[in-house]
Amino acid sequence: MSVLQLYSEKQQQRRKKWFSAPDLDEYEMLTGYLDELVSDFTRTGAKRGCLIGKLSLELANTSEAFGSLLSTMLGNWHTSVEQVIERGQHAGTVRDDLPAGQLADTLLATIQGA
Repeated sequence: MSVLQLYSEKQQQRRKKWFSAPDLDEYEMLTGYLDELVSDFTRTGAKRGCLIGKLSLELANTSEAFGSLLSTMLGNWHTSVEQVIERGQHAGTVRDDLPAGQLADTLLATIQGA
């Protein structure tokens, strides 16, 4: 679990870097964040994906402790993305024809490969 927690903290720091950048609007925050994820994935030759997503598929149903931790981590990730989308919708930089939560679901499903 320690490795998973360290990975989650690294990802939280990455989101914080992009989602609180004062010189970017919300659209730029989201695209910068996604570009960095894609860059990391490409740099590793597509050999490493999201540890949280992988372990969610493998361990969430077999270990209550892991399942709870992974659920919390995914929930925090969703919330942070949803908040940026909501801010962007209010500012007019992110489409507002769908609820922010639905757009966050779509974005995270795309990242996870679902």
